[in-house]
Parts: sequence; C-alpha cells; structure tokens
Amino acid sequence: FEPYFTTKFEMQGTGIGLYMTKSIIETNMKGKIEVENTSDGVKFIITLNI
Repeated sequence: FEPYFTTKFEMQGTGIGLYMTKSIIETNMKGKIEVENTSDGVKFIITLNI
C-alpha cells in the first residue's frame, strides 16, 4: 500500500489507488484492509467497524 508504487508501465497508472483505498478505509470508515497471496491470485480482506 505504498504511494506511487505500480507494476504498470509509466503511462498506465500512478500507483496511488491502493494507497488511497487504504487511507479511506482506515481514516473515514475506521476499518482495516489486509492483502494476502493465494494459489489463485490475491485476496483482499476489508473489515469495517460500523
């Protein structure tokens, strides 16, 4: 979730999307986002405190 980290070519992305998502979930929604690699790809776990 580092800002400006991207695996895309230079003109295809800024690398800010996951960082902003994490910021919104943690700051505005008082939640948590986790990520883990799986045999099928990637799994994102989003927990919200409502």
